[in-house]
Amino acid sequence: MSTTSRVAAVIAAAVLALTAACGGATDDTGATSAPVASPTSEQPTSTEVPDEAALSAALLTAEDLGDGWQEFGLGDEQIMPGVGLPCEDGSSELSAPQWQVGARFGLETAETEGRYSPPALDEYLFASDPAELEQLFLTLREALNACAGEVREGGDDAYMLTEIEVVDLDGLGDQALRVRVSDASVDTPGDAVLGEGRLVLVRSGATLVRLLLYEGVTVADYTGQEIDLVVTDADLDGLVAAALDKLP
Repeated sequence: MSTTSRVAAVIAAAVLALTAACGGATDDTGATSAPVASPTSEQPTSTEVPDEAALSAALLTAEDLGDGWQEFGLGDEQIMPGVGLPCEDGSSELSAPQWQVGARFGLETAETEGRYSPPALDEYLFASDPAELEQLFLTLREALNACAGEVREGGDDAYMLTEIEVVDLDGLGDQALRVRVSDASVDTPGDAVLGEGRLVLVRSGATLVRLLLYEGVTVADYTGQEIDLVVTDADLDGLVAAALDKLP
């Protein structure tokens, strides 16, 4: 199987599970970026632990997300634990959160028509004692940092490159971070599959929020360019703000 075919299968699975895997062990070049600004939420965080009914009512809807977004639903699929970014280091910590409720969406517009993997969004919520969630977030943050870096697999002409960036977000909930996973799988003479997952993890009082947005495209003549995203970082900031505004 070619490198591009292999990553195509990986991306297809990612669209279904909305997870992004590290491309193997990371090197020592994956330093964590400095904190960046993010939109703030005016709603004060609550220390009362919401029940599952309250969490379900807080999930985003297609109407919350805007034009073109459609809710697919999770159906009978079991919500998998963790942040969806398994790595060799810290994998047990990254599989820790036992999400209680979730929702799945896809963006269908003229701009997304024909794309290899149109934007897809998962939202999962988990509630627990705020002090316990605070420690869990710190544990996850440390484990995610072990994933950061760049990994290249394969030869000169056919290879898969995975880049993982972890940044802290200021002014969003009580604790927040963003993980960006960029994959490029290239085959001779230059065909490629490009994918990007952006995961935002926020603790707001007694609730932990996980949002994962994934997009993928095919490129006929890859020369190192980045994926042309339909949902920009600014758009994602708006989706995160909408999610936090609905929390109990």
